[in-house]
Amino acid sequence: MLGTIDDEIEIMPRRVVINGIPLGWPERILAGVVAVLVIVLGLAFGLVILGLVVAAGLVLAVRIWWLRRRLRRAGGHGGATVVEGEYRVLERRSPDRDGDWHD
Repeated sequence: MLGTIDDEIEIMPRRVVINGIPLGWPERILAGVVAVLVIVLGLAFGLVILGLVVAAGLVLAVRIWWLRRRLRRAGGHGGATVVEGEYRVLERRSPDRDGDWHD
């Protein structure tokens, strides 16, 4: 009968069971080593990916800086030349209330 005072309590060490098969010490050690390797490899691949993202960001930042620097040196005209000259007004025109231009 369960729950009575006369029941014997059997204290057993914890068992690790996978698919109903208890694991011994060699299997536990192997599982620990595999777990550590998976974690280390995951961190290594994560750091490689992080490094690639940082490198790509640096390349993009340097490219943008270089283009802005080139535009500033060109005077902000994108390499276009400015032609200076004089002009003379021949006749004045102004728009009417509708926005149309008339002579």
